[in-house]
Amino acid sequence: MSSQRWYNRAVRPLLMGLAFFLPALALLFFRLRPEEDPTLAAPLFHFYVVTFATFAAAVTSLLLSAVLQVVARPRHVLASAAFVLIGVIFFTHGLPTRGALHAGSHPAVQWSAWLTFFVGGLTFTLASFDGPAGSPGWLRPRRVIGVLGGGAAIYLAIATFAPQWLIQVNEAATPWHRVVVFWVTLVLWLLAAVRLGLTWRATGNRVDGALTFVAFWLAQASVSLHQFPLWNLSWWLYHFVLLMSFLVTVGILVAEYEQARRFRLLRYFLGVSLIFTALLALLASYLFAQYTARFLAAEIETQTAVQVETVTGNIASMLPAGISPEEARATYTAQLVILPLGVVTVYDPAGAVVYPAAPEEIQVVNPALQDSFQAALAGEMVVELYEPDNPPPGYNEEANGYVSLVMAPLRAPGSDQPVGVLAVAQDAPQLQAAILNARRAGLLIAALTMGLLFAVLLLIVRRADRIISTRAAELAQANASLQQSEQIREDLTSMIVHDLRNPLTAIITGLDLLNRADALADPVTRQRLVDNARTAGSRMESLIDDLLAVNRLESGELELDYQTVLVPDLLRERLTGFELQATTQEKRISVDCLPDLSANLDPALIGRVVDNLVNNALKYTWAGGQICISAQAADGQVYFSVRDDGEGVPDEYKEYIFDKFAQVPQNDEHSIRKGTGLGLAFCRLVVEAHGGRIWVEDANGGGSDFKFHLPKDKRKN
Repeated sequence: MSSQRWYNRAVRPLLMGLAFFLPALALLFFRLRPEEDPTLAAPLFHFYVVTFATFAAAVTSLLLSAVLQVVARPRHVLASAAFVLIGVIFFTHGLPTRGALHAGSHPAVQWSAWLTFFVGGLTFTLASFDGPAGSPGWLRPRRVIGVLGGGAAIYLAIATFAPQWLIQVNEAATPWHRVVVFWVTLVLWLLAAVRLGLTWRATGNRVDGALTFVAFWLAQASVSLHQFPLWNLSWWLYHFVLLMSFLVTVGILVAEYEQARRFRLLRYFLGVSLIFTALLALLASYLFAQYTARFLAAEIETQTAVQVETVTGNIASMLPAGISPEEARATYTAQLVILPLGVVTVYDPAGAVVYPAAPEEIQVVNPALQDSFQAALAGEMVVELYEPDNPPPGYNEEANGYVSLVMAPLRAPGSDQPVGVLAVAQDAPQLQAAILNARRAGLLIAALTMGLLFAVLLLIVRRADRIISTRAAELAQANASLQQSEQIREDLTSMIVHDLRNPLTAIITGLDLLNRADALADPVTRQRLVDNARTAGSRMESLIDDLLAVNRLESGELELDYQTVLVPDLLRERLTGFELQATTQEKRISVDCLPDLSANLDPALIGRVVDNLVNNALKYTWAGGQICISAQAADGQVYFSVRDDGEGVPDEYKEYIFDKFAQVPQNDEHSIRKGTGLGLAFCRLVVEAHGGRIWVEDANGGGSDFKFHLPKDKRKN
């Protein structure tokens, strides 16, 4: 067995199975070994990454859906639309992250995560009803997307303008609403995975296989969201699975429908520029907020240090000389507790807490603060600023704002050795508010600036897109014209080879026969050969005249010689040349026209029109058939008709049968080579040059009825 076959039969299924259950294996590991599941509280990272990733996913999926709706299967269109909905809803999961744009918690953070997976699972489940045999009548992608999109819009409106409704539901239904949402979501994803898997088994389509994997992955991600603690690595897992599912789905859809990726500059610009606008806006917001935080943090640290140093210095100046360390600490404690310094802790040099601990309790400095404590014992003042959700050890664990911690040495008069260490922790709400305002302002300013730039560039690109589209259409038209010219050249070559070779062969053959002595001795044979050669020459001349006349008519070089003629005389004169042919072929030709009907026209050209139509009728009329030529006047026009009872003209060819080189194929799609395709084109050009119109209809009883009309008196028009 070759290595490739061994890989396909053994290794590949194993890797696919491992990938299929990889999220579940990771969650099982974290459930069995919770000590290996670290807490990674990073609200700002969550805000920036989730906001950008979901915005980019929504934009990409939306543009992809716009293309796929034209060519893709309904289940694939709905899968793409599912990620549009997922991106839009999950965007509102990251945007209101606590500490990013506002200080407090927002119910949309929780609800948006829940509804993201619920709506995605519902959309995938509906998509799974489009199976190998087709989709049910009620499953119309546009309608499904419209309904789900409307529901998502209602939720976004509630989350934006009435978040208290979500809070009320939480208070009234906790914890059962979360349990119900979890199990319904899990069932939807599993049902979608099973149904899509059956479709994949029947079709073998790689998109169906990818959607099966994605549905099962997101079922496992639902467990990560609902069943594992916030900020734990196991909780972060569903973010990664969601992102990978989006990348896999979009990538496989683009690969499958690659032919649908028609280049449109405007569409590509919209996608790329919107994503980069969001990225730059978030980056500008981050940098502006960081600069503001550092500037204000330095100001707060300086002010806090000065405040504590002033207070401890004033107290130290009040202490008498020779006071013991214990009495000094007691004096500091008595004075500090009445001052508005926040949370005050006093340590002795050994690190034991002497305030506010009770005498019977033994407390020491927290190990995390040991370095700062030792620096304070060495005579330094240490100022540290703690970010939200990361308060100083022992401080309010639920603090969600910035906290400043100062550790300062406590000295007795005349002593260089500190008698203790003072720790002061206090909230810095002004810093929290300033940073939130800076982040909002940075995001708003960057969004407006980039938005204006985007709008200007959009106008430019839209203009460029129109120019490119116009040029592309012109090139397509030029290419079509070139192909048409090439086809005309080929048809003309074929005509020359086929239609001119036959009469030329007849002439050459006749001349060869005339060289024979027996042919020269027999006058009848000699005359027949001469007549055949003359007829063949006339046929060649007629073909050449048709071609030259068509070209001259198309270029407008042929001038009409208008004369007033009697129409019945013109018709009888032209039909004289067909009487012998009609008799030989057992076909009848009749004329129906009033004897005094006259018209102002070019008799030579209209006569050739009648010749071509009658000759065409003779070709397509069976033996024993009848051809009727008629003419009548009505409404200032003379209407001509050449009707036969032959095989007729199919409806789909009636519109372009008068085009140059056009021919009607047989039922087996092979062309009937009974002419060059120039005769009817010549008729159309001559009739239109007279200001008339020519067309073909089905004759009563079968056959064709070629009709044309001309102004009766050109001088009155």
